[in-house]
Amino acid sequence: MKKFFAAIIFSVSLMINLSAQAAADDPKVLADSAILVEASTGRIIWEKNSNAEREPASMTKMLTCVLALEKLNPLEEVYMSQAAVLTEDNTLNWSTTDSISLKDMVTAVMLVSENGGAVALAQAVAGSTTEFAEMMNDKAKLIGCKDSHFANP
Repeated sequence: MKKFFAAIIFSVSLMINLSAQAAADDPKVLADSAILVEASTGRIIWEKNSNAEREPASMTKMLTCVLALEKLNPLEEVYMSQAAVLTEDNTLNWSTTDSISLKDMVTAVMLVSENGGAVALAQAVAGSTTEFAEMMNDKAKLIGCKDSHFANP
């Protein structure tokens, strides 16, 4: 009976030790880079290649939409220019005769990653994508982004 209880105690302590060890292992994250930050303190909880330079992709579109929402009226019409229509990944196949409310354009840019819409937003806000990129970089610095550089919307 003593051997039985000793075996149970040994088994339980082995399971606890293995569970603690598994919890201490890095999480299985498929992304090349990732970071987990505690929102209230800014403390980094876990990171994987967090300082590696990466193309900002969706972050660019988010910043584009933030600036558009700050500078334009949500009901304002955004017109598709030739440059916007010819932008790679104009996924909704808009033409130069199309105009879309800011609200709907932001939705398109964020939900279907509409690059042509991002160009149209930039042009509506700043007149050109070059001027808009400067606004993006200013905004990024203002909100505390470090080592960020935006060249287009």
